[in-house]
Amino acid sequence: MQRIQPLPVTHPEFTIAKCHQYREYRIQNLKASGFQHTAKCLMQGILASLFLLVWCMLLTAPGPTQYIGVAVILSVLFKSIFFGVVFDAIVVFPSHGIQFETHFGFKSRVLSTSRVFIPFSIFDELIINEALFGWDVRYYIAVVTRPTPDRSAMQIAFPNLLPHFPVLQVVYEDSLQLLPSKNSALR
Repeated sequence: MQRIQPLPVTHPEFTIAKCHQYREYRIQNLKASGFQHTAKCLMQGILASLFLLVWCMLLTAPGPTQYIGVAVILSVLFKSIFFGVVFDAIVVFPSHGIQFETHFGFKSRVLSTSRVFIPFSIFDELIINEALFGWDVRYYIAVVTRPTPDRSAMQIAFPNLLPHFPVLQVVYEDSLQLLPSKNSALR
């Protein structure tokens, strides 16, 4: 297996693992915490936790209920600050389908993984789309599928980290070589 960084200067978080059975496109979360949004969200979480902590200390009688309440509030605050997305990945299996992965945990340790596999039997198209987020335009890569009763018609890749357009362009152009053509017998 060969692991390369196609954009080492501008996007060091992006790596490609090339193997003859699969190809993995990985976006690492370099922020070292579960916090991926703005400082305003973090401050609101801290203020809400402090409010609940003071409320728990003042309105409950000393005893096990108070200690359990404080422990729960502090653990939720700890989780929101330090636990989060470690990396998002797309894995393309050339003869089978595409798998989207999100790995959760701490920076150095993955604790859980979420995977969505899209077989080529329902695969329709790989696209780069754009969405408005406030005054900003965000690009994302998605797989359009034939709708089924238990699945929507579009699955978004890298939903938590939302990489920049140059990364998406490399993923798109490289993965198109591995995907079946419209006239393929795999469908």
